[in-house]
Formats: sequence, structure tokens, C-alpha cells
Amino acid sequence: MIFVNVKIKEVKKYKKILSVEVPLEDVQKVFNDVYREISNSANMPGFRKGKIPMDVVKKHYKADAEQEVLKRLLPSAYSQAVEENNLRPVLQPTINKVDFKPDSPLTFEAEVTVRPEIKLPKYKGIDIELKKMDVQDKDVDSAVNNLLERNATFEPISDRGVEMGDFAQLDYEIFVDGASIDSAKDLLWPIEEKGFYPNFAQGLVGAKIGEARDIDTTLPKEYMKEEYRNKKAVIKTTVKEIKVKKIAELNDEFVKELGMDINSVDDLKTKIREEMSRYNDDIKRMDKENKICEFLVKKTSIEVPPELVEKQVDFLVQDEKQRHQQHQAAEVTDEAKLRESLKEKAESQVKLYFVLEVLAETENISVTDQDVDERIKEIAARMGKNYMDAKKHFVSDGKIETLKDKIREDKVIRFVGEQAQVKEK
Repeated sequence: MIFVNVKIKEVKKYKKILSVEVPLEDVQKVFNDVYREISNSANMPGFRKGKIPMDVVKKHYKADAEQEVLKRLLPSAYSQAVEENNLRPVLQPTINKVDFKPDSPLTFEAEVTVRPEIKLPKYKGIDIELKKMDVQDKDVDSAVNNLLERNATFEPISDRGVEMGDFAQLDYEIFVDGASIDSAKDLLWPIEEKGFYPNFAQGLVGAKIGEARDIDTTLPKEYMKEEYRNKKAVIKTTVKEIKVKKIAELNDEFVKELGMDINSVDDLKTKIREEMSRYNDDIKRMDKENKICEFLVKKTSIEVPPELVEKQVDFLVQDEKQRHQQHQAAEVTDEAKLRESLKEKAESQVKLYFVLEVLAETENISVTDQDVDERIKEIAARMGKNYMDAKKHFVSDGKIETLKDKIREDKVIRFVGEQAQVKEK
């Protein structure tokens, strides 16, 4: 271990400048170590390996030795200065004003971004109000009706034309100013008064199987191709089939055919009620956790480093771009505007990270290897993967520490939540 002299200047609550000095004695000691290593490994004509005189080594390898000594001393001195002064860096330091000569002490400055000073609010017994979410009979009935709708059948008819309420299987092509802009085949189209294309369903009423019609419409403002929104258009369409939707009858036989290990309508309603109750519980739990996080961020006095906020904005922007790709949405065109819109969210997330970290230290909340294994098992089960394969993935990708952070945060939020005064309205 080397000896370091350190002077600290506080620039901001989260920014410090360390003036570090390594005494000449320690500099020379590292030089001696490096020259000895070079002497033992260097190949020089006229000398046996390991038998090169030290004055010859110093003459021929001076530049290499200086480079190696600085490479060893500087990070070691920085780490020791940080450790001895109980600093918590959150970013790589900026090293400036390096003064290094073989016959002088090593001096340099390190601009260090550290964890901000945090004064926690009173977090035990906070008041949280949640929305009361009891499952009503009408909720169960609505879920049952949705289930019946999803199991409906479509029966073809041929003895009449299209009527409101029918479903028409059709081909169509859309023209704007005589040019084709879109087409589709074999679409099952609901014949409704307020359909996606104004006047389209009305224009199909009376059409028989095989009949072609040209229907005037105005493309809606939600139309996928922005340049054609609100434009006058003609839809050339041909009816291929007319179908009537038949809703399944609710009885024990229908329930058995669902293949859900239930045998009666009463059992179905009980299962639906239980699932809706679990869903409501999950919603209330997430709402509770969000309100705890909002409280901690709002009530904690903390100034976060802008560099960290920008890094979090980078992450959120990338996440937004990936989400657009996954949903085949339009690409992000104004990234500057997107970054600005995400800045407040990023700052809150950075604040929350530090607050939860300090709270964990205050309450001695830690993460064990067993906690990590249990979380990986949960993740593996959700994804339908083998536990060992999932664990190898986390280890190989270097995500174990990130997972530990998430587990610790969950523990802290749960700790605050267990002591909260919760009211449901």
C-alpha cells in the first residue's frame, strides 16, 4: 500500500475535486519494482536474461518504466484517496493536472462525482390512499359475456343481401384521386352504423354474395397513412360471403368444452371472481408501490448529478426506440424533443435509486444469495425456462449486480409499505 496526501475541495454537493500527492519515497519504490521486473524479463544482446545490470536497464527502458509506474500509481492512489475519505463515486473520475517525474512526488487532481448527500424524510407510517376495488357481480357477468363473445361462431347465409349487424367477408381496394393506396382480401368486416370508414357499411347494405360496389367515403383521421387522412376516397369492394354472428349459450356443457378443469357455470363464475380479485390485488399493490416511490422522491431533499440524469435519458430513449420497433410504430424522428420529454422522468428515477440505496443502508436491508436464486427461479418460471439456464444468462451477461439492486429496491419499498397507514376509498 502506498501513502497519499489528499486535499478535498467541494464544488457541489455531488462534485468534489481531490488534490492527491504520492510522496517521492513511494514513487521510487514502484520504480524499483518495475525496473526489477524488466531486468528479470528483458532480452538484451550481450547479457543473460535476468543478469542485466540495473544502470543498463534504467538507461534503455526509462520511458517504458515511467509509463508502467504511472499506470500503476495513478489508479492505486485515486482508489486509496477515495477509500480513506469514505467517498462514494458514481461515475468514472476526470483526472487532470498530472505532474509526474521520476525524482519528484506524483501529484494530480481528480474531479469526482459522488453520491449526493441525502436527508431522508419520515418514511415510517406514511399515509397511502388506494382505490377500493371489490369484484362486483356485474364485473363477473361482463367477463362471462366477453368469454361468450370470444367463443362466438360465424354462420354463413346466402338467401339475402347484407344487413346491419352482419359480418361480410370481402375484398377491397381504396382509391384517392384515381390512384390505388391500399387493398386487402378476405377480410371479415363488421357491418356497423359507426364503422371505421364513414358510409362504408351503409354502402354495403343490400349487397349480395358476389356483388361489387364502389362506395364513396372520407378517410378517417386515424388512417395509418398520414398523408391521406381526411381525404375523399372510393372503396371498390366485392362481397364474397355474408355471415351472422351466433353467441354461444351459457350452460354447463359450454363450460366443460372450454377445457379449464371446471364443470359448471357456478364454478366458472367462481374462478373468474378469484382471477379478478388477484388482478385487483396486483393493481393495488403496484399503485401502493408507485405512491411510496412518489412520496420518497417528492419528500427527499437531493440534488442529483446532471451527468447521471443524461445517462438515464440515454437509456430511456433507447428503450423507447426498441418499443417502437417491437410494435412496428413510426420511428422516432425528433430525438431532441423526445430527450427533453423524458428528462423529468429520468431525474425522478435517479433520485429514487439513491433514496432507496440510502434507506437500505439505514435499515440494514441487504440481499442474500438465496434472494437472488429465488428471484431467478421466479423469472425462469415466468419465461418457461430452466433455472440453471436462466442463471447462466444473468452471470454471462453481467446482470447479477443489476438484479441485486432490483431485489434490494423491492425489499425497501416493501419495508416502507408494511408500515404504511393504508386506507381504501
